[in-house]
Amino acid sequence: MAKPSPTYQFRDGGTIPPPGPIGRLSRLFFGASAIYWAAQLFRFGEMDALTNAWVIGFTAFAVHLAPYTLNIGLGFRLGLWPRLLATGLLLGAAAIGWQSSGEWINSHLWSTAYWLNIYVYLHLGGSFFLAALFGTPGCEMRAIPILIGRIAGRETRDHECPGPIGAIDQWERSLKSDG
Repeated sequence: MAKPSPTYQFRDGGTIPPPGPIGRLSRLFFGASAIYWAAQLFRFGEMDALTNAWVIGFTAFAVHLAPYTLNIGLGFRLGLWPRLLATGLLLGAAAIGWQSSGEWINSHLWSTAYWLNIYVYLHLGGSFFLAALFGTPGCEMRAIPILIGRIAGRETRDHECPGPIGAIDQWERSLKSDG
């Protein structure tokens, strides 16, 4: 059996130090940004948005984030399958719409892109907010499982952040050790 990618390796709970004030403010900023983007999708509301560079870019980033959302956020070990599934859903929706309308940019593709963005950015934004509120150590995507574990009285696993939050937390810890 292949060894899991270090990107998806969990650690025992309590082994990662909690974020300091800079890390928590960063999480709050990223959470607000993710939720703001999800709210902006309501403004677009039509398939013509699929020609908007922001929609295309954020949808591509949502596809990129899909494995992190499911593997780290929900504790699955699916590797890159969520990214492949999201890509397949988008391509399938485009093909189905093309079959029915003769257009690659169609309502099926828009609906799929819309809901992919809504799920990924609301999950991410909510996780960032909870991580900021509770000072969740490591990756913000663990905030929901850690909160559920706290409520249930169970130990949950931690995860180092593979994204910018990890670098911010390391930088903030280095400020404390230097001073």
